[in-house]
Amino acid sequence: MQVQIYISHSYKAPRKTKGVYGYILVYLDPQGREATKTVFREAEATPHEADLMAAVEALKALNRPCEVEIIGCSYLSSAEQWLDRWRENGWKNVKGQEIAHKDLWQKYNGQILRHRVKFGISGSFSGWLETEIRKKKEKIGG
Repeated sequence: MQVQIYISHSYKAPRKTKGVYGYILVYLDPQGREATKTVFREAEATPHEADLMAAVEALKALNRPCEVEIIGCSYLSSAEQWLDRWRENGWKNVKGQEIAHKDLWQKYNGQILRHRVKFGISGSFSGWLETEIRKKKEKIGG
């Protein structure tokens, strides 16, 4: 099954702040019609934590291995090059220090091993999706 995951959040500052993060899954239902699942949550996090939390939750929501395109998250696509090294080094960076958000990276790693993941162009959301994200964020106070 092919799935698109659109990730978004309201976090602006590099430090932990209260905000909204979430994802929208787009896939074909058993009858071949396009279907969506939308999830947004409030949390105190950094932008990077928000991206990771959204990706982990979205990938966990898939009940079988899928071909997945993650859209809207340049942070995860750029970090892909480091995952193998982090795993091999016991989740430590080149300086020998534990990587930031280790628990989330380990969860993310476990999920991407179940799926074939690629990354779409960040910011390529269609108009309807931008509206949906804005409505969800407003509904829960984002």
